[in-house]
Amino acid sequence: MKAASWTWIERAQAALPLLGLAAVAGFTWWLVQSSGERVTRASAPLTPDTADVELEEARVLRVGPDGRLQAVLTGERIRHLPVQERLLVERLSLSALDEAGRRVQAEALRGQADERAEQVTLSGVARVVLTPASDAGSVSAPPTRVEGEELVVTLPTRTVRSDQPVVVMQGDNELHARAFVHDGRQGVTELSGRVTGRLMPQP
Repeated sequence: MKAASWTWIERAQAALPLLGLAAVAGFTWWLVQSSGERVTRASAPLTPDTADVELEEARVLRVGPDGRLQAVLTGERIRHLPVQERLLVERLSLSALDEAGRRVQAEALRGQADERAEQVTLSGVARVVLTPASDAGSVSAPPTRVEGEELVVTLPTRTVRSDQPVVVMQGDNELHARAFVHDGRQGVTELSGRVTGRLMPQP
């Protein structure tokens, strides 16, 4: 993968000292930036579905202990549920790059994540694009595209899974399956249930 494909996130990382940050948690594991913030301070005890913070046009920046920017989660609206320790996101998009150069891009109508944005569940017209690392002097495999009604991305283990029907596409190949698990570290994809589709011969 060309370095330019990650330039916008590198710029965001370089600009972090200049950004208006709404919150910091987990030893700088994640930071929140928002163009507008509404904070709800309830006098009564919070219920599991009560949000204490609501952000419009917000980003959650996942930063590793070494200070490297690992992922950016963006939402048209993000609500924080302190009792559940969850983030609820509308119009979700996710972009992540690991130390080996493997990239994950995802989007969905809505989703939720834990407070560190380590596990993100995408719901409603969910799509994930998995791009392998580029090896110098060799032809890289094309990106793998996965579509379904619900997909779960776990960033620390580089896995994507779904217990619901999915469509998996790579180049001209297209497969339909009842369930799906992708191990990004091993580069292995498992399809289960009834699997149908087409596989084009290798050139």
